[in-house]
Amino acid sequence: MSDCKHLIRLRPHHLMCIQGFQGKGYSDFFVDHLRGIIDLLNEDPDQRIEIIHAADDICMFCPHAKPGGLCDHETKVTVYDEKTQDFFKINEGSIVFKEIRETVQNRLNTKVLNSICADCQWLGLCLKTLKEEA
Repeated sequence: MSDCKHLIRLRPHHLMCIQGFQGKGYSDFFVDHLRGIIDLLNEDPDQRIEIIHAADDICMFCPHAKPGGLCDHETKVTVYDEKTQDFFKINEGSIVFKEIRETVQNRLNTKVLNSICADCQWLGLCLKTLKEEA
């Protein structure tokens, strides 16, 4: 029997965004969509996700998403993805969510966030979440 579940696609840097999410975003619709993805991942952490370097399932309702899987800020988010991939040793392709979540949770700290996400508009929220969890 095959599993017909949707494979959630994520950019590498969105693995950190998921950790810092506080219910804020570009719009209520975007926030609800992101919360839904996070809820799905938390309900079934054994599910496989696909790591991609293009617009992913989170980007679907972002106002910066452009046709063809690109972002208005493609250069910036590509750097985030590359730095995240290098730091956390993340490869493109399919992986069990809880495995990569544990890797990110165990290695994520303020120094890493400041290094990878220095010019991200949401950095302050992620830093606040890290401090609250410490």
